[in-house]
Amino acid sequence: MHTEEMTARDVHDHAAQWVFKIEAGLSAAEQAAFEAWIGADPAHVEIFARQSAILAADGAALQAEEGLDAPLAGDAVYYGEDSPVRGPSPWHVAFMGVMSLVIVAVLGGVGWTMLSSSDLPLPPSVSGQIYQTASADIRSQVLEDGSTLWVDAQSQVRVDYRVEERTLYLEDGAVFIEVTPNPERPLRVQAGEVSFTALGTAYEVEAREGAYTLRVDHGVVAIQDRAHGFEAVLEAGEEAHWSAATGWQHGQINRWGAALWRQERIAFENVSLGEVLTVVNRYREHPIVVVDKALSEEQISGVFALNFNDPETLVTALSASAGAKARTLYDGRVLLMPEAA
Repeated sequence: MHTEEMTARDVHDHAAQWVFKIEAGLSAAEQAAFEAWIGADPAHVEIFARQSAILAADGAALQAEEGLDAPLAGDAVYYGEDSPVRGPSPWHVAFMGVMSLVIVAVLGGVGWTMLSSSDLPLPPSVSGQIYQTASADIRSQVLEDGSTLWVDAQSQVRVDYRVEERTLYLEDGAVFIEVTPNPERPLRVQAGEVSFTALGTAYEVEAREGAYTLRVDHGVVAIQDRAHGFEAVLEAGEEAHWSAATGWQHGQINRWGAALWRQERIAFENVSLGEVLTVVNRYREHPIVVVDKALSEEQISGVFALNFNDPETLVTALSASAGAKARTLYDGRVLLMPEAA
């Protein structure tokens, strides 16, 4: 067995021992010994960080098996009334505490490059988390950096936070993000081949059925669509939309602003009833259907409350706006018919 292999193994074992010692609490002598070891070689910092991440992952896995804490990174979080958003796990807290000692040790006088919290690997509970919502479900989540993420109904987004950037991969649906500024670590939403990047702003990105929409609430957002050779910078109150039929179109946000769904309301202005129901049914367990062609083309305008506690309120409001009557079918679907039928 080679000496180099033994040395590398010994360093990893030593790092793991330090992780467990720190979790249990260090004496003054042990603290000094740890600082001397971590400062002896830049490689010790990287190996120690990896061992700390392994501890956090193993601990989080144990918590998850026992049903005591949030799921591991990469697991989908299905929001619902019986699955509240939980805070950071004890292993996440332990991980960050251990890593803070690395910063103290390095800042204590070691002569090579000093670290900051953004240079350290993120705990597994941050990077890779997937948030997925079902029908009639709108949720918000405060992310690790303090940014607030709202997830619309029937949506899925994956959080990928790295040293150099913060990325939200929008697989389907819509999200609204209130960004905590960090010029050295920009945040972007990636939807398919299109990226929407901001340094400090609030904006909505929607990706449904192969089309993309950006609405900027405040701040500035950059669009980069390499597939179609399009780049643009949008400011507060502006929106951009792309579909295969129209390409990129740019204009002003409607008078109701971005992501009205965060307030559990939706708004339309001269939109056909058929298109309205496509949106409305994202928020319903049982869809509303219309089979009369003339009725489906009826133009709808107004603001409608989703009212998840009383979904029939929305049915009544839409029926009145479209001049229709509603009938609930045996399977729970709601049929809209012309008033005269």
